[in-house]
Amino acid sequence: MPLIHLHYPKGTFTPDALTAVATQFTRDGEGLEKIPLSEWAMSTTFIYAHEHAPELVFHGGKPGGNKVVSVEINVIQGGYSATTKSELIKRVTDTIGKYGNLPEEGPRRVYVVIHEIAEANWGFDGQNINLEVLRNPASAEGQEPL
Repeated sequence: MPLIHLHYPKGTFTPDALTAVATQFTRDGEGLEKIPLSEWAMSTTFIYAHEHAPELVFHGGKPGGNKVVSVEINVIQGGYSATTKSELIKRVTDTIGKYGNLPEEGPRRVYVVIHEIAEANWGFDGQNINLEVLRNPASAEGQEPL
């Protein structure tokens, strides 16, 4: 159940492209965390898209950075192995490259940071998160999607 913050300069994504990015991030985040892609499980992934005016994006200490994207992904500690984190970083970068208005040649300039949060430090709807409950749909029966 990743909680994702996507930061990008204005003009990087069309509205349809941004929706495609959010859909792919959700599918990849849940799938790689080994959470079944049910409607309920997918409803636990949130993506906040933060568009920034180019004069508020600094590159090399100067305003006007317009070709850099950063993605902060908050996940439950232990939900991803080191190999899976590498795959998630690759998929996120590829998705942004596919849908974003970024240079086609040279580096994509996509920063991905994964923050692991202990289950005891992550609350949702007044309760601590339990990764096993998310991975086992039978134990989530009766819970309402968000």
